[in-house]
Amino acid sequence: MSDRRSGPGSGPIEDVERKPAWPGGKTVEAYVISEVEALDPELFEKYRELANAAVAKHGGRYIVRGGAIETVEGENSTGRIVIIEFPGMEAAREWYRSAEYAEALALSRRALKRRLIFVKGAPHSP
Repeated sequence: MSDRRSGPGSGPIEDVERKPAWPGGKTVEAYVISEVEALDPELFEKYRELANAAVAKHGGRYIVRGGAIETVEGENSTGRIVIIEFPGMEAAREWYRSAEYAEALALSRRALKRRLIFVKGAPHSP
């Protein structure tokens, strides 16, 4: 099931200055990867609205948001896959601990079941 919505957090990072994190001016993003199963469709929708605003405020952008999944190896995923890019690991951590995300995080306990991981990206040249 593909979700091609527009709105907060769905566009490119425009106003976030990327700071070099590696010698030679290479930048390193961080990715929040979530495998999500909605438990309550109405609460899940409310969670998404709250989370989108918080993601945008902290410089994040959605890379993958519930698109079609093709399992090539291993067990099939039963949920939706969401990947959010942040300017770095600290930005991802700040988003997760932020006051802006707090309401969504509290709601998530009833709205969804998920596995959530933070991954540091590979360095690349600007």
